[in-house]
Amino acid sequence: MVEKKMDRWCKICGVTSPEDGRYLSEIGVSAIGLMFYPDSDRYVSFESARRVSDEIKDVNPSIRIVGVFVNPTSDMVGDAIAQVGIDMLQFHGSESPSFCGDFGLPYIKSVGVTAKTNFSQLDTEYREAWAFILDRFDAKKHGGTGEIFDWRFWPNRINRRFILAGGLKPDNVAEAIKVLDPFGVDVSSGVESSRKGTKDRMLVERFMQEVKFG
Repeated sequence: MVEKKMDRWCKICGVTSPEDGRYLSEIGVSAIGLMFYPDSDRYVSFESARRVSDEIKDVNPSIRIVGVFVNPTSDMVGDAIAQVGIDMLQFHGSESPSFCGDFGLPYIKSVGVTAKTNFSQLDTEYREAWAFILDRFDAKKHGGTGEIFDWRFWPNRINRRFILAGGLKPDNVAEAIKVLDPFGVDVSSGVESSRKGTKDRMLVERFMQEVKFG
């Protein structure tokens, strides 16, 4: 079992069951992500998400419940906030800065990184963002690609919270932290084995050990 206290922010995304929510709460992750993108393999209804959220808050109220969206309507986001009890928003589509900031909650903006990504412009446009999640660019996939992007494009001269995502797993997250020193890391498929949306506890513990000591 990993120690409960971790200095680096660590989010486990695509949680689909109260059982996984309780387990992740007990080992002390920083945040969990609930997918409200219907095309995702890890999509959860508001009702199911509420059960996960209640389980987590019962064990560890300090863990942030993050609602993950791709080009949602305002009503969808508002309903998720009201019905699920989420603490933070995460946007993976083409949502505008004004839309992202219109709900009274901290938000994370996902960025599909390429050689042409203008981080200075993003920093200016989304100045109210709590953090940016940097993932591999894919014109067809949304809500996380599960693939590594070219780390040469990582921003080094902007003082913002950057969260690394995309293809992370127990075998490479320590190297990623050593090379990039991100504010935090975000993982979903990298801690799953046979079934999408179900977290493999052995992989989760290995991942978090690497994050803590990487």
